[in-house]
Formats: sequence, structure tokens, C-alpha cells
Amino acid sequence: MIFIPGPVIAALTFPGVIVHEAAHMLFCRLFGLAVLDVCFMRLGNPAGYVVHEPTERFGAAFLVGIGPFIVNTALCVVFCLPAFIPVAWPAAKRGNVLALASLPLVGVLYVANLASIVWADAFYSIGVGMGIPMLVLRWWVV
Repeated sequence: MIFIPGPVIAALTFPGVIVHEAAHMLFCRLFGLAVLDVCFMRLGNPAGYVVHEPTERFGAAFLVGIGPFIVNTALCVVFCLPAFIPVAWPAAKRGNVLALASLPLVGVLYVANLASIVWADAFYSIGVGMGIPMLVLRWWVV
């Protein structure tokens, strides 16, 4: 595996860092948590951060924590799906609603965070950016 210093990765992936921190802040605002400090991008460790008031509400803490996962995944699908539509649009006759079973996200996210050491986050992004649009269009195409 090639070692790339964290500041280099942060500089190359700065749009993702900004969206990540904005997602934390968005969920803080949605749950009425005061944002005390925010840094959308820097070349240190961490690359960005949001400091907010503490909460005793599990739902709020949970969604503030996984907000970037939700927002980044949704944005990835939104940006990548149009690239696949022209290929399948002529054959698409009907759409289906996708129902996905939810896994215990907290455990998955902890494991995924640890797995980012071996670029699991990059593979996840590629999978979401290509895999989900392909699956969606597969259900549209007769």
C-alpha cells in the first residue's frame, strides 16, 4: 500500500471534507443544537470539525453523527445517477420503489472508519457512485 500523508489527502478531497462538516452542522441545526465552532477545511488533523452543544437525546446524537454518511451517500447517488440514465432511458418503462433493510449503522460506521486505513472509503464511494445507479436502473429497465 502506498502511504499518502493526511494533509495531501485532505487537500485533494476538500469538497468531501466541506460537505462532511456541513452535514454535521445541518443535523445540528435540524435538532436545535447550538453550533459552537466549525471549521470546514484545514490541512491539519482533523481536516474539519463541528463543535456543538451536548445532547441527551439519542436520536439527535445518532443523526448528527451519521449525518455525513446520509448526506454524502445521497449526493453521490444524485450526482452519479444522471450519468447512467441516458444509457437505459429508452428501455425504461416503469419505476420501482426500493425498500432496503437497515443494518445497525453505528457498528457498520465504526468498522468502516477503521477500514478507511485500507481505502475502504474510496471503494465505498465507487460502489455507491456506480453500483446504486446501476441497481436503480436495473429495476427500471424491463
